Amino acid sequence: MKNKKIVKTSLFFFIILFTNTLFSQEIVLPKNIKNISENENIIHLFSDNFRYEFDMIKNKISKPIVISNKNFDLFDYKSFVINDNIYFVHKSGGLVLKLVKNEIVRIDNSFDHKMQFTSSIFSYDGNIYKYGGYGFFSVRNFIVMYDFDSNEWESVSVNNDLLPPGRFDNGFFVRNDILYVVGGTTLNEYDTEKKNKLNDFWSFSFNLKEWKKIANNNFFKSFNINSFNFQNNIITKKNNTLFLLDIDNNSINSYKSNNTFIKRDDSFDVIHFNDNLYFVITRNNRDKVLIHRNIDEVFGLITSENKLNLFSLNFILISFLIIIILIMTIVIIIKYLNTIHISNDEIKFKNIKLSISQDEYNVLKYFYRNNYNIENSTLLKMIYKEQYDRTHNIRLKNNLVDNLNSKMQLLFKNNLKRLIYSKPSEFDKRFKTYFLDLSNFKMLIK
Repeated sequence: MKNKKIVKTSLFFFIILFTNTLFSQEIVLPKNIKNISENENIIHLFSDNFRYEFDMIKNKISKPIVISNKNFDLFDYKSFVINDNIYFVHKSGGLVLKLVKNEIVRIDNSFDHKMQFTSSIFSYDGNIYKYGGYGFFSVRNFIVMYDFDSNEWESVSVNNDLLPPGRFDNGFFVRNDILYVVGGTTLNEYDTEKKNKLNDFWSFSFNLKEWKKIANNNFFKSFNINSFNFQNNIITKKNNTLFLLDIDNNSINSYKSNNTFIKRDDSFDVIHFNDNLYFVITRNNRDKVLIHRNIDEVFGLITSENKLNLFSLNFILISFLIIIILIMTIVIIIKYLNTIHISNDEIKFKNIKLSISQDEYNVLKYFYRNNYNIENSTLLKMIYKEQYDRTHNIRLKNNLVDNLNSKMQLLFKNNLKRLIYSKPSEFDKRFKTYFLDLSNFKMLIK
C-alpha cells in the first residue's frame, strides 16, 4: 500500500511538472493579433485596436492596452522598434505609421504606390530600408531609405556598376554593415507575366555602397520572404527540412525540423531570444498560439552540409584575361599559318621555303601593294630587258608568271588550281590584267 501511494504521488507531481513545462511554452494570443515586433526582451503584439507586451523573461503577457487606430489594417504593415519608438511600414507602398501615446498616426509624405509587394523591409543603424519588390508587372532592383527629417523615401546611392537582378519574395538579413540578399523571384525578361526563381546570393555594403555577388546554388531557390534570421545567418523551411545558410563557414546545412515548428504561421516573424525561438502557430480552431522552443528542439540532427562555390570577381577577371590571351594567341597562330612570308630571295609558307629571283620578288611586292592585281603592260615593264627584242621579253614575262605560279602551287600543295591568272579588260580586250588568288591567305613583305 505504501509503495502504491509513493507511485501515485510521484505520478501526480510528474504530471503537474510536465503540464507546467508544456504550457509555459505556449501562450494563447488574444483574438485578431495581426502584427508582432521585438525589442530586447519584449515582444509587442498588435491587433487593430489593442496592443500587448509579452515579457520573454517572465513568460507573461500584459493586459490589453487600447490604441486609437484610424482604420489602418496593421496586417499590411511590418513593425519596428527604433529608439524606443514603434513604427509600422507598409509592405507594398510608402506609408509609414508611428505609435504616439497609444495612437497610430501616419507620418510619411509618401503615397500608397503598391510597387513593392514582398520587398525586403528592415532596419539598420536607426533607419528603415526597403529593397526590391514587385508591382505592375515590374520588379525593383534598388534600395530606398526612409528619411525621418523629410518623412519621405530616398534612394540609396550605389558606387559600382554591378547590380543584382531585380527581385521580390527573397530571403535577406543584415549583419554588421552588410545586407545579404538570397534567392527570391524575378520576372522573365521577355514575358513579364512569367516568373523565375533565382539561385543567387548577394551582399551590399552600407559603408562602401557596393554590391558584391557571393555565390550561385540551387539551394537558394528555397529562400523567400518567410525565411528568418538566426545568429547572424538565415534559415528557410521547406517541407520538413530547415536550411541554414552559414556565411561564416560558406555552407548550407540542412536539419530535420521539429514537428511543432513545421506548423509555424509564416505571417509572423520568428524571434530569437536566449537560445529560444519564439514563433506563432495557428490551431485548427483558429486560435493563434505563441510558442517558444529551445534551439536544440527546433533543429534536429544535421542531415547534410553543402559547401558553397563562392563567386569571385577576381577569379572571373583573371579567367576573362586568360580567355582573351588564349584568343589572341589563337588569332596570332592562325594569322601566322595563313601568312606567306616573302623576302628578297625567299618565299616561305608554314614549313615550306622556296628561293625566288629578284624579278619574282618585285612582282610579288607589286601584287601585295596593289590589291593583288597588275596590268600586263606594267608587268612587262618591270621585267623588260633592253638587250632583247619585245617578243623575247614577252616570252620572259610569261615564263616568270608560269614559274611564280608553280612555286605558289607548290607552297599550297595544290597543282589543280592556277593561282596567278590573267583576264582581258572589260573595256578593251587588247589589254589584260594578272591576278594573284590567295583566297583567305595573306602576304607579308619584308
